Amino acid sequence: MPSLEKVPIEDEFHDILRKAMRGQGLTDEVAARKAGLSTETVTSLCEGSLEDETSLPILGKALGLEPNSLVRCAMKLNRPRVSAPDG
Repeated sequence: MPSLEKVPIEDEFHDILRKAMRGQGLTDEVAARKAGLSTETVTSLCEGSLEDETSLPILGKALGLEPNSLVRCAMKLNRPRVSAPDG
């Protein structure tokens, strides 16, 4: 059986956060208020830091994102597998 490797998806969790915020016209400050988080926490998440994993789904939900999918992305669990071509 051929070996399957994981292929990274194009966007990391912080890219998804930034795109959602940009699409809604939200600054870090406004997104933080909307989510009930500190501005520093939102900025940190948007820079790719996962020091406080509990804040990620809270921010995701406030931005209208599916929290569990966002966490899976951050944990690098959303990676499609590459299979060997037939033949």
